[in-house]
Amino acid sequence: MDTGLADDERLRRTLHDWFAWMTAAYAQHPDDPGDVPAGLAVPHWSWAGPVD
Repeated sequence: MDTGLADDERLRRTLHDWFAWMTAAYAQHPDDPGDVPAGLAVPHWSWAGPVD
């Protein structure tokens, strides 16, 4: 499927890294939404990677 995005190695690497990072982050959470801690921060990402 063509997304219309340029064939850019930096973009491809950044998207790959983001998906890998978020998959690992979400895998740490329990299956029951009631078990997720209240006030849990939403992670942020930049072109350079995770932002604290």
